[in-house]
Amino acid sequence: MSVGEAIKILRSRIAGDANLKPRSRSYYEQRIVALLSSWPGLEQKDVRSITRLSWSRGASVRRPGKPYVPCVAYPSWSVLVHSNRSAVGGNRSSQPRLMAVGAAFGLKHRWSERNFNSPFKQAIPMASTHSPRIRRLSELWSFDAAEILFSFFAVDDGIVYVLGRSKLQLLDAKTGDPRNERAMDWPLLLGHPAFSARDMFIPHYQKGVFRLSKSLAGEPECVWSGGNGICNVLVEGDSLYCTSWDDQREDLAAYLHTPCSTRKWGITTHGGIGCRATVVNGRVFVGFTNGGVAAYNEATQAKEWTCTDPKRVSNAGRCVVEDGRVFLAGEQPTRGSPEHNRVYCVDEKEGNTKWSSQVHTHPRTPVTLFAHRAYCGTTNAVYGFDQATGQAIAPACPVPPIAYHPLQRGGDRLPDIAFLSEITAWNHRLHVAAGTWIIVIDPDSLQEVQRYSIPGGNVWYFTIQDSTLYVATGTEDWALRLTAYAL
Repeated sequence: MSVGEAIKILRSRIAGDANLKPRSRSYYEQRIVALLSSWPGLEQKDVRSITRLSWSRGASVRRPGKPYVPCVAYPSWSVLVHSNRSAVGGNRSSQPRLMAVGAAFGLKHRWSERNFNSPFKQAIPMASTHSPRIRRLSELWSFDAAEILFSFFAVDDGIVYVLGRSKLQLLDAKTGDPRNERAMDWPLLLGHPAFSARDMFIPHYQKGVFRLSKSLAGEPECVWSGGNGICNVLVEGDSLYCTSWDDQREDLAAYLHTPCSTRKWGITTHGGIGCRATVVNGRVFVGFTNGGVAAYNEATQAKEWTCTDPKRVSNAGRCVVEDGRVFLAGEQPTRGSPEHNRVYCVDEKEGNTKWSSQVHTHPRTPVTLFAHRAYCGTTNAVYGFDQATGQAIAPACPVPPIAYHPLQRGGDRLPDIAFLSEITAWNHRLHVAAGTWIIVIDPDSLQEVQRYSIPGGNVWYFTIQDSTLYVATGTEDWALRLTAYAL
């Protein structure tokens, strides 16, 4: 994305923010104009190519009589330029010392407090503690999980299952009271569990899919050995569908799970499947990390069609099917073009692409269908598209960025392994996690309606069931607390 494109989005957000006064709008526009005047050619530059050194060189080439810009700040897109004496309104002849292009366009801040000679307060009106749109929810109960360190939880049949490093803890969904627990030696990385009436199925990193009674009786049974990678699992009716990232071994399998696990079929697609399967109308839909999406006959395992338009489909690419259309998010492959970050609509029966629309950074949430639109969240924005035509709504840009927590192992980041947030539709509104907030967005305009302040650290994951919001919060590495709130 170029700086000019970023500024275009910024201007549209300023124009659409009803909380801004006319003088504030004028101020932001003045700062933008002054910034562009101080650096000829800035609009054509890619935002990812801008470094501290290039900023210093670019800003030093100024037109006679044109002042330096001490500060441009706005939610989700900020260019912070600090002069030697003052952050705002300082000595115009002093050289800029520092710049950070905001995380809304996929960049890490290149600054730290020790670089500042004077205090600076970034202007983020949406995050003001005095904003009428910020609300503290009524807490029903909380569970301190600091001793077991969890990364996953799930709610099923009135029970909350907390999958910790050393223990599986069962809590009453209404009161938070402990119901049962069991010591478990889990691998480091787990997937989201799936449930049948009697059992739970837990995917393990490099271990496959295990079956365990919901009463926690007996020992876990390995249903599917899986591949050398992340596994996912889906329970649909009396069948169990297992997928794996490993493109060198069997990465798609189906089982009958009642009364015991009976194998139906298995396929080695050589594509690598990063998300759980979707089963609709007798077809199994999966997207591949090596590119493409395919449909298989659920009864015979025969491939019915393949669409090669998506260049990479990872853990955010779960297929969603409605009204004869398959929706999914595809992303930019290694050394690929950002143009490949797109939301796709594919014909359910033929596999032809009906439309595809670009999003500006990697998809972070699976597609959510609501009110005849398809919604997808990226690092810095929530996008909405008409399901039939792909026509886009102006994207909403939450501040801070949408929650996404890759797990760490030995200090090495695994960027594709994460418990994804999802855009959740509830009470005619969209909900998405971002930093320490749950942000509520109007589905028609994609404007922020309000936000819920969530204590306990950054939001890892949330779900809404029966007018109750369940939220896991913690550090960058692990969730440490699970809290239930009344909505």
